[in-house]
Amino acid sequence: MMKSKRKIVLSLALLVFLMPVVILVWNGMNDQIGNADIALVLGNKVNPDGSPSQRLKARLDTAAKYYKNGNYPKVIVSGGTGIEGIPEGTVMKKYLVSQGIPPEAIHDPQLTKKE
Repeated sequence: MMKSKRKIVLSLALLVFLMPVVILVWNGMNDQIGNADIALVLGNKVNPDGSPSQRLKARLDTAAKYYKNGNYPKVIVSGGTGIEGIPEGTVMKKYLVSQGIPPEAIHDPQLTKKE
């Protein structure tokens, strides 16, 4: 009798743990892309040669894709300066421009002069 109660308790505990994981994964795989006023692309590692890392490039490629689809008219690039000494925002903007996004549609807060 005790073993069956333990099995039930363990099964319920496992269910309580796994359900949120399943819901999170399902939700993440079923994004609904809509329109927005502006997109925010968060920075990531920059390679020592000044090129975006694979993770950053993937983010930027996605941002460029949705910009070209007309999902938003402007993009904010946001990032810091890592040990490479190159500001992420500068690399991001340069990459997006190389992908056909006009420079005036990209805002880099690091380049904005403080008043």
